[in-house]
Amino acid sequence: MIRIPRLALSLALGAVLAAGCDRSPLSPGEVAGRYVLVSVNGAPLPAVVSETPDVTTVILADTLQLSGDGTGVELRLERFTTHPAGVTSEESSTLPLKFRSVGGSLEIGYLCSPDGTVLCLSVGGTAERTPDGLLLHLVGNDLAFRRID
Repeated sequence: MIRIPRLALSLALGAVLAAGCDRSPLSPGEVAGRYVLVSVNGAPLPAVVSETPDVTTVILADTLQLSGDGTGVELRLERFTTHPAGVTSEESSTLPLKFRSVGGSLEIGYLCSPDGTVLCLSVGGTAERTPDGLLLHLVGNDLAFRRID
């Protein structure tokens, strides 16, 4: 199975998150908590996050757990449909991450090594504070996360 769309989403969620509406700095302590994905580009889940001639990726569920010490984990469930065969599979992933405040933004990177010392590549994006969570603008997708604690 081709994993490029999943990789693109992983890279997107490992983004540099700019501060919200007031542009005040965000610290790890301010955003610590658990967030669930409620929509992608305004569409409720399940929602298409990537579509290529080879594969369509649909996100079924996504949770971010951010801790005040700058560590976290993302738990994700996706469905992949290959084209033209139409073969469908689902995959869950648990991705440890680190984040820190840089200026008025948060920088987030996924950990790629078992000991947590090597970060994967990430791409830039922005985040806005919303009344109930974060809205991430990443790689052509708007991902609305609602804070649940």
